[in-house]
Amino acid sequence: MASLENKVIAITGGASGIGLATAKLLAERGAIVSLADTNQAGLDDALKALPGTERKHSAVIVDVRDGKQVDSWIEQIVSEHGRLDGAANVAGILVGGHVPISEETDEGWNRTMDVNAKGVFNCLRAQLRIMNAGASINMDKLTMKPAVLAACNGEGAHDNLARTEFGKPMRDKYFLFAKDYTNLNHGSFGGYPSTVQKALRHYQEAAEAEPDKFIRYTYPRLLRKSRALLAEMLHCPVDELVLCSNVTTATNTVLQNLRWEEGDKIVYTSGVYGALEKTIEYIVETTPAESVRVELDLPQSDDKIVELFRKTLTEEKLKCEQAGKGRVRLGIFDSIVSMPGLRVPFERLVQLCRQEGVLSLVDAAHGVGHIALDLTELDPDFLVTNCHKWLFVPRSVAAFFVPKRNQHLIHTTLPTSHGFQPQRTSTIHDPMPTSDETNPMVKQFEYFGTIDGAAYCCIEEAIRFRNEVCGGEAAARAYCTSLAKKAEEILVETLGTDTFDIPETHRVFFAHVRLPISVGQGAGYDVPAGDASAIIEFMNKEFVERYGTFFFLLFYRGAWWARLSATVYLDLEDCKYAAFVLKDLSERVCRREYRAVSPGVAER
Repeated sequence: MASLENKVIAITGGASGIGLATAKLLAERGAIVSLADTNQAGLDDALKALPGTERKHSAVIVDVRDGKQVDSWIEQIVSEHGRLDGAANVAGILVGGHVPISEETDEGWNRTMDVNAKGVFNCLRAQLRIMNAGASINMDKLTMKPAVLAACNGEGAHDNLARTEFGKPMRDKYFLFAKDYTNLNHGSFGGYPSTVQKALRHYQEAAEAEPDKFIRYTYPRLLRKSRALLAEMLHCPVDELVLCSNVTTATNTVLQNLRWEEGDKIVYTSGVYGALEKTIEYIVETTPAESVRVELDLPQSDDKIVELFRKTLTEEKLKCEQAGKGRVRLGIFDSIVSMPGLRVPFERLVQLCRQEGVLSLVDAAHGVGHIALDLTELDPDFLVTNCHKWLFVPRSVAAFFVPKRNQHLIHTTLPTSHGFQPQRTSTIHDPMPTSDETNPMVKQFEYFGTIDGAAYCCIEEAIRFRNEVCGGEAAARAYCTSLAKKAEEILVETLGTDTFDIPETHRVFFAHVRLPISVGQGAGYDVPAGDASAIIEFMNKEFVERYGTFFFLLFYRGAWWARLSATVYLDLEDCKYAAFVLKDLSERVCRREYRAVSPGVAER
């Protein structure tokens, strides 16, 4: 090979695999390399691994599918070094991975073609433009050609991520659960793959290595990148989306920022998350606001739900008019109710609130990664969705959407911190660097108390995993919905009971079954109603200590119900185990074994 001393080489897919190996080889021969990849953590590690750091190697986040990003990267190289001497266009993904072509989705195939074909075109075009523009390029002395090393199969380009079969193969290869634990309750606390854990640790280590540099300067840049990726996924402007720790924090932020006047009312649906309902109670106790609960009997038709909500809004608005004070200020409802776990017509409820002049707050805890959300089309007044439930982001991160028309209503983050702008004074010292953000609300959420922000930086890796390993959102959604339906069939058959009558259009990633435990007073019942708290405490503890799993339980419509969360790392064998656990434990409850561990419960 001819001398590569100080030759400037652009390499895509440079964070790992073939791209990184090529970069190391060229750097060893004296080249200056500029790495491009979509994996920030991988790029940071790759840059440290390159020999000849005194030659000013660089690493840049670039999605080769985006011609503008590619053009900007090549222009940056020429601006810094004055020339481009060669390129290795290695970025790519495997066609189908380990999934048969018959199971490949349109989404997966289109993404493969965008990276492997369009991506190479974008790179070649940008590189050849520079060559033709008269940059100082001497390619004849190199064994490479200008369009050098286009590796369309991209094997190893991103930590060897490839489509993997759902179920046990997915769990064994990527997820972090103990071998003797079956996670049947993903909907509560989520879970994430080893590739995301690697990114999490990378950012934690970066923060510990240089705390002030990371927290003050690196983290804001990574945070904006995460927000931009989520904004693209949720179809909304990036300056209308901020991150916080969880849905509870965001809903508290809305409720505690609104200025409540005497007679103002909060209308909300039954079934909202307990922490949210307690927050509503706190607002009622500490402000002049009142609350009105719309009682639903789920599952029921969309038309019925909308009509009940409309009727309540109309009645409460009339009461305000008659009293001469207050207004119906805020409507609160879920996208997916936790239990029974089903989709509700939140789109129509948002529209109804808009028509009635009422602010809407959508609790979409089970939103991103679970159902498709287009926030521009939906146009709620406030919406929050947890990323650590279904998106495979580490605990805990939530995306909080506030359109610009309502951002003036969010006076402060919770807790209030350096981003808050007091009206009385501007002389309070702010120890943080001047933010690059121009949006006042976004500035507030950039830093509001010292936290471990590593999870906020992992959104890119989580989305990449879902695209490359799961085959995209549509593939994951189809599998989980189908598995939930099959799980219900297994549960109902094994336990000999029934489930909720949920329309297919409202079915999500949850399966339900009524437990074979009759509750009531007298000899004809398995257990007395007064033992309910002891029973649920007994069952919850037995789930984790004896059976190595967990279910969400609820006493509803006079019976005990269990909820199973279907996700990409579960399969039918796990559903059969779930049925065994619920049947076995129900029989033990009917034998009243819980009384042996609950001394306060006596025979009645």
